[in-house]
Amino acid sequence: MCTGQCARFVGLSLITLSLVCIVANALLLVPNGETTWTKADKLSLQVWLMAGFFGGGLMVLCPGIAAVRAGGKGCCGAGCCGNRCRMLRSIFCSAFGMIGAIYCVSVSGTGLRDGPICSKNGSWDSHFKDTEGSYLLNQSLLLAASCLELVLCGVQVVNAAMGVLCGDCRKKGAPQ
Repeated sequence: MCTGQCARFVGLSLITLSLVCIVANALLLVPNGETTWTKADKLSLQVWLMAGFFGGGLMVLCPGIAAVRAGGKGCCGAGCCGNRCRMLRSIFCSAFGMIGAIYCVSVSGTGLRDGPICSKNGSWDSHFKDTEGSYLLNQSLLLAASCLELVLCGVQVVNAAMGVLCGDCRKKGAPQ
């Protein structure tokens, strides 16, 4: 696969995953679709850190867009540097996205370890903290999406480095 085509595929995947993380984080702010009982003290710290919105969302959306652009025709077209300028920028953006994905993974993992804040016997607390990790067996969309984002950002760093060093394999005048 050409480095440009790979960049486009990875970029579109990152954009989709970042939107999934943003929506998932928004859903955490309104559990069960109810806002009447939701107060700041009834949502866990991990929800308020908004790792899905900032880390897995916006910080990964930027490298996704950069990767899609790197897959297009570069600043010099098929001339002297081809697509190398955009590929170089994509390396830095993907490294930034990896930081965002790591932030989302760590906050989501901590949220799974602690569990949600719920009412038990009239007291609101994180009652799953002392269950020795049994809550970790539950599924987490944010954790899965941010792990995939981390892998895809790493793939794009390697792909873009290859694109910077070797150039794009597309021929002059080839369709986008």
